[in-house]
Amino acid sequence: MPMKTNPTKRELVIAAAAHAVIKAYNLSRAEVWPQPPWETLDDDLKDSGIIGVRHALANPGVSHREMWEKWKATRMAQGWTYGPTLNRHGKEHPNLVDEYTRLPVEERRKDELFLETVRLINDIIGPQGAPI
Repeated sequence: MPMKTNPTKRELVIAAAAHAVIKAYNLSRAEVWPQPPWETLDDDLKDSGIIGVRHALANPGVSHREMWEKWKATRMAQGWTYGPTLNRHGKEHPNLVDEYTRLPVEERRKDELFLETVRLINDIIGPQGAPI
């Protein structure tokens, strides 16, 4: 299934970079469900990242909590539900809790890392019209 978001090259670069940072973070803490490489992700997972990038870029003052809320809404719209353990095939995720404060601190760090990576890479790339 092709990506539904029809991302620009800029959005793909930023989303892949943010994904790589989260992947490294997960590896550093020996997470039970490590992130697969960006290139091997299902399109709906890539779309989720692109939607997050777009949300962060369109809302410069967005908070980490708001990023998680956007991620949660995107995943639920894709048919994901809460599950006590990650089940990619069954579309269940333990981070689809009812309130951000119920997320473990380690999981909240991912929202911070994602948002800060998006901002950093966007700043490095420069104005919207600058080529990549």
